[in-house]
Amino acid sequence: MPIPSGTDRIRRRTERMPIDALVNEFIVGLYRFGREVSVDAFQPWALARLRQLIDFDAAMWRAGGNGPPPLESIHLDGQPAALMDEYVRHGWFAHDFLRARCAAEPGTTFSLGDLMTAQDWHRTPMYRDFACRYGIEWALCTHHVEPNLAVKSIVTLWRTDSGHLFTEADRVRMQAVMPHLVESMHANRMWFFANAGRAQGNGGRPAMGLCDRDGRLHDCSSRFTQLLRTEWPQWAGAMLPAPLVAQLGKGGFRGQLIDVDIEPLGGMWVLGLHAASVTRRLGARELQAARLYVKGLSYREIAATVGVAPATVRNQLRSSFSKLGVKSKLELARRLGPHGDGIG
Repeated sequence: MPIPSGTDRIRRRTERMPIDALVNEFIVGLYRFGREVSVDAFQPWALARLRQLIDFDAAMWRAGGNGPPPLESIHLDGQPAALMDEYVRHGWFAHDFLRARCAAEPGTTFSLGDLMTAQDWHRTPMYRDFACRYGIEWALCTHHVEPNLAVKSIVTLWRTDSGHLFTEADRVRMQAVMPHLVESMHANRMWFFANAGRAQGNGGRPAMGLCDRDGRLHDCSSRFTQLLRTEWPQWAGAMLPAPLVAQLGKGGFRGQLIDVDIEPLGGMWVLGLHAASVTRRLGARELQAARLYVKGLSYREIAATVGVAPATVRNQLRSSFSKLGVKSKLELARRLGPHGDGIG
C-alpha cells in the first residue's frame, strides 16, 4: 500500500495553532520532577502525565532504528506484551503505513485520521487481522531522532472508541511535547548516571551508557563514546562493538584500554566504562620510569637508577604520556594515583 501523505496540509495547520498553557505546564513538570523518578519508572510516569494533556487509552514508547524493534526496548501502557510480539514476529511491522509515514518525516506527528477514513482503515488487513483484536481504532504517532547516536524514539498513542478521533489540537500538542519527552528521559538518565558515578568511590567517575539486550546504545554520558573509541577507533553508530555485546550479561568487559562494568536495569543493561588501569596500558619499564618521574627524579637520575641511557628514559616517558593521554607531570601523577598503579 502506498504511504498516504498530507504533510503540507498538516504543516499549514500546525503553523496556525498556538501552543497552549497546558503544554508549557506539562513540559516544565517533566524537567522539574523527572529527576526524582527512577530510570525504569520514568516512561510510565511520563505517560501518566501525558494522559492529562492528551486523552488516550493505551500507548507504546520504544527506541531503536528503522528495523523491527527488539522487544526489550518497548514500553507498553494499557496493552499486553503479546501485541508487540505479534506485531514484530508476524510481520505487521512491514505493513504499518502510519509507522512508515512517521519514519519518512521524523519530528512531525501524524494521526491515523489524517491518512485515511475510518471506512478505509477498517477494510485493511492490518485492522481486520491485528489492530481490532487489541481494540485499536485510532492512533497518533511521532518519531524523534537523537542526533548523536541516531537512535529513534517512537511514541504511539491509541484510542479504542471509533467515534473518538484524535483532534488537530491533540496532534499539535503531541508534536510540541515529543522532543521534551525524549530529552527529559535523557536528563533523567544523566541524573542517574551522575549518582551511579559518585557511588563508585574509586577516584574517578565511570562514563555511563544504557543499551538494550541486542547491544544498541540508547543513551550515554558525554565521555562514553570518547572512551569507547580509545578501544575501537573505527566504532560509530548506535550498535556497540561486537566484543562488548558478547559480554552483556556476563558482568563486564576487560579490554586493552578500557574496562566496562555491566549491570541489568529492567530489560536493559547499564554500562560503567573506565580507562583500564595504568599497569595494563604501560609496559613494565615505562611504568617504572613514570613512577620515578612523578617522584621528582630527572631523566639522568632515573637512567642511573634503572641502568639505561637518559635517551631511553626520555622515549619511555614520551610513550607513557601518549598512551595515558596526559601532557604534564601533574597530569601523569594524577593518572598514576597514590599507589602508582592508576587505581584509587
